[in-house]
Amino acid sequence: VRTGGARALFNAPWAYGTSVGAFLGAGVGVSWRECAGGTAEMARLLATGELDLAVLATEAAVAELARAQAQPPPGAEGDDGGSSGVEDEPRLPFRIVAPWVTSPLTFGVYVAGPAAGSAGAWAAGIPVAEAL
Repeated sequence: VRTGGARALFNAPWAYGTSVGAFLGAGVGVSWRECAGGTAEMARLLATGELDLAVLATEAAVAELARAQAQPPPGAEGDDGGSSGVEDEPRLPFRIVAPWVTSPLTFGVYVAGPAAGSAGAWAAGIPVAEAL
């Protein structure tokens, strides 16, 4: 599972857990990528499939989703990206699937579109807190 987020205390379990192989002990291959570019970088990495999961501020994530939704769909008038041929193809770069920490800024766990349906399956039983 390719994960990413900002350098912050609430992401310490990801960074530390991957550095000591804690996730491998639970049978899950996890890599961590620090995203200095913040929400915009994480949204881009999720949309391009370079990340499977990102931890970011929910307020910023909602703003990024609103920005993405306001863009014309692929193949729409004025879009030179061509048509995918799928009328109901989602245009959003990621989906909110779970809260991560509770603080004045609410953070959540986000997964790339194709992984969204199975997020609970691979995340179940991962002892993130035990990585510390």
